[in-house]
Amino acid sequence: MTYNELKEEINQGNYFEVFEFLNDFYEDFPDDDKTVFHSLRKEYMTGVYQNDIHFMNRLKMFVSGVKQFLKANNTTTPSNTPNKGDYNKWMKLGDSYKEVQQYEKAVEAYIKAIDIKPDSGHAWNCLAIAYKKLKNYEKAAEAYHQALEVNPEASHIWNNLGLLESDLGHHQKAIRLFKQAIAINPNNVDSWVNLGNCYNDLGKKELAMEAYKQAIVLNPIDAWNNLGNRYSDLDKKELVLEAYQKAIAINPDDADAWNNLGVVYNGLGKKELAIDAYQKAIAINPDYSSAWNNLGVLYEHLGKKELALEAYQKALDIDPNYEKAKNNLNRILKK
Repeated sequence: MTYNELKEEINQGNYFEVFEFLNDFYEDFPDDDKTVFHSLRKEYMTGVYQNDIHFMNRLKMFVSGVKQFLKANNTTTPSNTPNKGDYNKWMKLGDSYKEVQQYEKAVEAYIKAIDIKPDSGHAWNCLAIAYKKLKNYEKAAEAYHQALEVNPEASHIWNNLGLLESDLGHHQKAIRLFKQAIAINPNNVDSWVNLGNCYNDLGKKELAMEAYKQAIVLNPIDAWNNLGNRYSDLDKKELVLEAYQKAIAINPDDADAWNNLGVVYNGLGKKELAIDAYQKAIAINPDYSSAWNNLGVLYEHLGKKELALEAYQKALDIDPNYEKAKNNLNRILKK
């Protein structure tokens, strides 16, 4: 794509093509230009640009600023632009879109990757996950089956298909799929927990506990955390509390368990214990945006506006696209 063609794509609002083209020059941009480009790309991928009437002009200014760089790097025939023969580029693009919850665009990218490499079980699995996020369950199931046709020994894909069937209420079918995942990899903790969940949903408590116990033997921390999440879905607060406490007893440095424990304490009205739990999660992982946001919510409910503002801002500094923190910050600023 020539420089003039690039400008024309911007004029026509073909941002997908523009960022697809520029993305492969990113690593070679000067540092200042990297920062600007990263910001513009994020605004596009998250949809923020749609509410910014100046976005097109800012993008044009950026392209003009790197005009000489682009010309020096053969913009007419860039060898590293994603194209039909570049599987890895399309997969990376799909992953980027999935990360910012742009699932329709992720689907498009994964399909292009599959066009190039139809025997990639990984690409089919990623496509299925994106379809599931879009609630297109039929397409998701088709993609999972394609992935298994390519790689029938992939335990995690059997597990993912089982989760899909479980979410649709097809528990018996899901049980068979989880058992298949376990037959391939008996150490698949997620499948043991998911199998237990299915049995639990069917009222088969003894079978559920057998599956949960097996998961706990294999990986007690993950198992107790998963159990805590499951009990939380069932609104069994005391069991949730016990599960996360056991996870922490095994590994006091598990930031996820501390954050989850904070959510439980907050739900039980134990505000000071919740604050302590969130702070422990943050002490272990200072970049834990969810824990910062949860701490902000709690401070806000306690009327500690300044501390809440600081916590929300911390969450956004870590993840500028964190919608919950963004909404929480905007709400409290309007009060």
